[in-house]
Amino acid sequence: MDSQKDNQRDRLKLEKLASAVYLITDFLNDSDPLKWRLRDKALSLLDQVVLSHINQILSLINIVRLNPNASEMNLNILKREYDYFKDRLVSEKELSFEQETLISGAKLSPKLHAGNSDRRDTIFKIIKQNGPISIADIARAVPDVSSKTVQRELAELVRSGALKKEGERRWSRYLTV
Repeated sequence: MDSQKDNQRDRLKLEKLASAVYLITDFLNDSDPLKWRLRDKALSLLDQVVLSHINQILSLINIVRLNPNASEMNLNILKREYDYFKDRLVSEKELSFEQETLISGAKLSPKLHAGNSDRRDTIFKIIKQNGPISIADIARAVPDVSSKTVQRELAELVRSGALKKEGERRWSRYLTV
């Protein structure tokens, strides 16, 4: 049931992002192919969420930044939201791959499995070195990773039994078991 709710929430978010792409690209000239490619890619994600489409959208957003009429703030918001979906897709693909590996008989660490193992190892080491620590502190210590991604990684590490969570919401602290 949670998976179905997540899918519905993702679908609504993608619809809002496609609408935002339309609004933001309105400042581009109709003869600019960038306008139409960006809109087309945003709409194509509504049919099927594909990592290559997200990567293309992110590349097109970087190109649009060169336009002096582009709103840097709006483009940053779009980039952040598409990065969120990219992280989710990558995490899901890695999870699927590692689940297949487990089924085929390969041995993985029971405490650190699924998702980006380098990122998880880094997060695990930070917590081991610093003791109880918040998501915000971990996110600052892990470069190029959003706090949402750190939060997902921590949830998986807690679920797998590698970490323990104390407290709730912004008072949550993570420590090794």
